[in-house]
Amino acid sequence: MAGRNSNNQRQSESFVRDRSQSVEAGYRHCIRNAVGLKLTPYADNAQFFGLTGSKAHFDTLFDTAFVIWRKKGLVTKTVDAKDYVDARFIQSLAANYPGQKVEEKPVVAQKPSEKDIPILHQQIQISLRPDLTK
Repeated sequence: MAGRNSNNQRQSESFVRDRSQSVEAGYRHCIRNAVGLKLTPYADNAQFFGLTGSKAHFDTLFDTAFVIWRKKGLVTKTVDAKDYVDARFIQSLAANYPGQKVEEKPVVAQKPSEKDIPILHQQIQISLRPDLTK
């Protein structure tokens, strides 16, 4: 019986050690890949989700994507952006950031060059690596 308990304990310790190493490796992977990642302040999120009184940027982005997907035949049913967003979490944080405002540097328009490609004609691909879920 004592041998069986010590074997179970070794297996448990091994499991915990392996799991801890896996979590630590995942943490290191996230940190390594987050270099240069800029987190947005609350005010930017509030504006994006339309909590500042203006039209939500989410709606504009969703509607634009919907038009493109519909033209490509990827969607057939008409949907509204407001049915696919829930900003209650962002709204619940408002009290933690009183008076925070969106701060943007002024953008000076430049005449497009002949090398410029309109964004609607550019192809963007985002790949999600499956090993991130481990």
